[in-house]
Amino acid sequence: MKVLFVTHYCGWAYYGGAEVQAQETARQLESLGVEVLWLGPHLKLDEMVNCDLMHLFGAYDYFHYLLPAIEQSGKPYVLSTIYYRKKQPLRILAFKALKPFLYLGLKNHLSEFNIQQLLNKAALLLPNSRNEELYLKNLFTIDEKKVRIIPNGVESRFLKATPDLFLAQYHIAQDFALYTGRIGARKNTLSLIRACRKAGVPLVIIGSPVEEEYFLRCKQEGKGVATFIPALSHDDPLLASAYAACKLFVLPSWYETPGISALEAALAGANIAITKYGGTKEYFGDSAIYLDPYNQKSIDEAVVKGMSLPKNYKARDMARRFTWEEVAKLTLDAYKEVLG
Repeated sequence: MKVLFVTHYCGWAYYGGAEVQAQETARQLESLGVEVLWLGPHLKLDEMVNCDLMHLFGAYDYFHYLLPAIEQSGKPYVLSTIYYRKKQPLRILAFKALKPFLYLGLKNHLSEFNIQQLLNKAALLLPNSRNEELYLKNLFTIDEKKVRIIPNGVESRFLKATPDLFLAQYHIAQDFALYTGRIGARKNTLSLIRACRKAGVPLVIIGSPVEEEYFLRCKQEGKGVATFIPALSHDDPLLASAYAACKLFVLPSWYETPGISALEAALAGANIAITKYGGTKEYFGDSAIYLDPYNQKSIDEAVVKGMSLPKNYKARDMARRFTWEEVAKLTLDAYKEVLG
């Protein structure tokens, strides 16, 4: 079986959870005998006739530009929706109200129309959680018969992580809070810095900025409380060691689906404080501290609570349920279903 993977056009420049999902799914699928190709300069879209199907990662509105070529090829596609938004802006509310009239000329002005077309024509939709499915159903028209929940995954190697490497290199006190990922408004990094400053908790931030002005504000407010470390390769042993070294891992994002880095930190034995939005409770159950990213007090309290508790290895047990091996098996089942 040959499958063509399609990811965000600049995702590999700002490597994040969606890219990890695609890369690790591909790696495990190949171990199951699937040949994975990637859309890019070396593989043109009209060559997809040599593939059995396509797998799109993310319900991005610009993916609808691929639809004519996909239809011409006669090949089906599945869509890992990876779709959640901070709030419902006015344009989305307008889309919901005016869907019956879109063909009267509004369709060219709403990216949501393009997403609806993308959802309509997919052979299967593969959200990461039931919460994500419900969110999509609230905004779009979805055929429930086409939905297959395929969770995000985590590499079991993080179970073996130890703190020694990170502590030896950075000489940071072991009781510190950690954040890894992109540094930007959606990730709410600034609110985390403020919470740690208020609580007197050392904070380590590992990642790259996606908004320069926001990053400069983080650096300014983080003086004396936050240590900034440039993004580490996902395979770097130093990253796994950082997870094992921290007392508390925090993801105060507007939403997560569910935050692969939090699953990795959980396997390494860290306490987890995470946003309550985006299906996180389906992954962590009662083994994490949930915070409201729109409420600074909630973030403050989550940091204090997470640092006051002994390391909670219950989160490790929860995270063990979500391995990339299992994700790949479910994904392959979806492919086989589409191809009959």
